[in-house]
Amino acid sequence: MRSKKTLWILAALLAVGIAGAIPLLRPVENTAYISGQLPHRTTDDLFQQSSLVALGQVTDISDAFRIESTSGGTAIYTDYTFTISRLVRGTNTAESVTVRVPGGTVDHYTEVYEPCAELEKDGEYLLFLQRPYGGGAYNTAGDYYYVLGLAQGAFTAVDEEKTRFVSQLGVELDLGQMAMAYADEPVDENYARREFIENQQWNLESGFITQEEYDQFMAELDVYATILP
Repeated sequence: MRSKKTLWILAALLAVGIAGAIPLLRPVENTAYISGQLPHRTTDDLFQQSSLVALGQVTDISDAFRIESTSGGTAIYTDYTFTISRLVRGTNTAESVTVRVPGGTVDHYTEVYEPCAELEKDGEYLLFLQRPYGGGAYNTAGDYYYVLGLAQGAFTAVDEEKTRFVSQLGVELDLGQMAMAYADEPVDENYARREFIENQQWNLESGFITQEEYDQFMAELDVYATILP
């Protein structure tokens, strides 16, 4: 739906997260709060658009780090080691994966993104994960995932059997029913890249971005951002 395709410049900043948002910066001492409007993703959207759906535990958290985007801006991110206990959807042979989340503290300066997935050390979650669509914006080279839809893609169990879950935005999910519904549907590994290109095309056609800006986005698709020392 086109309602999901508005203002995708900030979506490039967070890759699969805040879209359709105008950043609101509220400096409080050494903290900046960056908030925006999330495009609504149903549980069907999460299953259809994810590269990986997995149950697991956060077993390690990196120090936060700055990334310099392909256009020269900087933002703070934090990497989480997510050890998988049950692979629900997708293909992965590793015991754990890296989940990259915007926000953190570097040199006494903190960036807080709202609403963002909030992950804690030793916390157990059901995560809907998506690989970066390529380069551009703050996407670096490497093997990592983003939480699809930010807070919409992070769930915790509400029963001991771990069949019923609730997202960090309060959406309920019956994992057994959803997993069965998508058991025979292959993962679309190119979804994120195709969606990004389609959204930029729509932004160009609607006049929200110029042809020059569109050409820049396309040129940067396979140019990667840099993690600063």
